[in-house]
Amino acid sequence: MNIVVPAAVAGAMGIDDIDTIAKKATREAYITSAIPGGIERARDVAKRAATIVKDMS
Repeated sequence: MNIVVPAAVAGAMGIDDIDTIAKKATREAYITSAIPGGIERARDVAKRAATIVKDMS
């Protein structure tokens, strides 16, 4: 499973704080979690998704 898609969806939905979302997305991404910098990418995309939803509201 991918890291960024679940992080983006969770960030957009405001399910949890950004750091927790990134950690959970990285932990559950069995294949792509081995890519260096994955947690930072997950954190970034979750933050961007949350900002986009906030700006559109």
